[in-house]
Amino acid sequence: MGLYLLTIIVLKDTINASSITLKFLYKVVSITLVSWLPLHVIKVVMNELDPSEQQKIMSGYKKDDEDKEENYHTL
Repeated sequence: MGLYLLTIIVLKDTINASSITLKFLYKVVSITLVSWLPLHVIKVVMNELDPSEQQKIMSGYKKDDEDKEENYHTL
């Protein structure tokens, strides 16, 4: 989105900025979300179902830290 806005500023002689309305922005955001959101959801679900080795190691590391903190507080 930032690149899009920068393009409008840089190419102000080429792009008719007055044609950009809230309805137009709504359509752009909607199309972007419709194309991006399903892929992002699939990626998140796949990472939850089949995490990488690094994620598995780090999640075990975090659990060990939590266990150590609990044991420390009970002493």
